[in-house]
Amino acid sequence: MTIYDDLRDAVEEIIADYKKANADGELTFSEIFTLVGNAVATFVQLAQAFGGVDGPAKKAAVLSAIEQFFDEVIVPIDIKGVPNFLEGIVDTALKRLVLTFAGSWIDSIVNIFNKTGWGDPIPPVQPPVTPPTTPSGDDDVNVPTVPEPGKPILPPGFEPY
Repeated sequence: MTIYDDLRDAVEEIIADYKKANADGELTFSEIFTLVGNAVATFVQLAQAFGGVDGPAKKAAVLSAIEQFFDEVIVPIDIKGVPNFLEGIVDTALKRLVLTFAGSWIDSIVNIFNKTGWGDPIPPVQPPVTPPTTPSGDDDVNVPTVPEPGKPILPPGFEPY
């Protein structure tokens, strides 16, 4: 069993979502590359969630997912400006082009995620701290304000949107 076998259900769910989003049945070349780019990033992040699997196995799984995505989402959709009798040739050429560049896209996306983070959950908001009292008993002097639960602590002079 490969990592792709483990990812298959999630990949098929993502593909179903893309099919719904493009129910109009027509795409431009620009939309095709946007869809594929978003799918690659999603598949990379999904593969990263599998611990104990080395990078080359994850990359192979993502490449398989991209190929399945292209076959099931892109190929059935009509490409604007391409006559139907040429559609098969264009689909084959586009698929080869996408799969040729996919390995580099995966490496680039992994590099970006490694630098910016993999979408780890936002750290929990700290519980409110009981403000200290001043020795004189005057609680209004130099006492930091305590944010409401769930609100971020902002530096002085900043206001949330």
